[in-house]
Amino acid sequence: MKKFTTIIFTLFFFLILLVPQAKAAVLVTQQTVSSGDSWTVNYNNGQVFEFDMNYSGQWPVLTCKNSSSGSVGVWFQTNEVNVKTSAGFSQRLGGIYAVATNHYKLVCDNDSVAVYYNDGLLGKATDNSINAPSGNFINQPRVDFIANGYTRMNNFIIYDSNPPVADTTPPVITINSPSGTVTTQTVPIDVSITDESGVASSKYFVDGIEIPNTSISINLTYYQPGDHTFKVEAMDTKSNSGSETSSFTYSPTTTSMREGISQMYEDGKITKLGSSLYDKLDQAQTYINSSDYNSARDKLNALINQIKAQIDVHITVEAGNLLIVQIQYLMDSLLQ
Repeated sequence: MKKFTTIIFTLFFFLILLVPQAKAAVLVTQQTVSSGDSWTVNYNNGQVFEFDMNYSGQWPVLTCKNSSSGSVGVWFQTNEVNVKTSAGFSQRLGGIYAVATNHYKLVCDNDSVAVYYNDGLLGKATDNSINAPSGNFINQPRVDFIANGYTRMNNFIIYDSNPPVADTTPPVITINSPSGTVTTQTVPIDVSITDESGVASSKYFVDGIEIPNTSISINLTYYQPGDHTFKVEAMDTKSNSGSETSSFTYSPTTTSMREGISQMYEDGKITKLGSSLYDKLDQAQTYINSSDYNSARDKLNALINQIKAQIDVHITVEAGNLLIVQIQYLMDSLLQ
């Protein structure tokens, strides 16, 4: 019962994988059919089955299509490979002593089955009876892999008529944000990662330090003003990896510093917060709006002096020094 359940589950799993995709390979990873076991896979005409096989002693069988009168397919003996049709025709494809692992390819079509051995065509058999009324056949065309004796089949690849092309291309990464000049306290993360085989993993870095790849924005409260880098690394399901880096410049404004002061207060970096810090920022912005940059710098200098007086009292050294650097950066920008 356990073995039957396993076979049904395996069949269901691979039926899902075999949803037709034009000219796209479907890799069945390390599917193995060992001695005494079997595996049935539904297929569409024109699909190709490649696999490695090691056998000796008895006859493993691959059936390309079943009918009421027999089967069309290929079976192996220790020293030969045969193609058989449901009409009873049998064609020997040549002596092969399969004492080591060999690679086979089985191509099933409407009215034929072709067998390739290590990329060379062994032979092809046709059978007109395959096109008989559908009532003579099972409901869904299928391939049966039946392992007898000391047989082992593995490394199955199933694909459409065109051979699969190995994916060696890394994921395509596009960074839309952050980039350029950033004047806000938070900057959104807008990243696109695409890959034909699917993206397996990704990582985000700001100035070389990893941040959660679930982040939707970067909070710049504790970042120095000036230039920074944002890097994305990604790997696809075929272990191809790629990366992309963008640069951005954090240029604080009175608005972003207002938000930063509030954040520092929430984080306990500022333990006593009155309105005077905000007032000086607002007054400086009023002067900036009227292009009175000298008066704006005077207000910002007064704010620096106030912060210096509060360092190690109500403002931590780290937060105080960072605020001073940000204010000075803004003052320097007003001279340009």
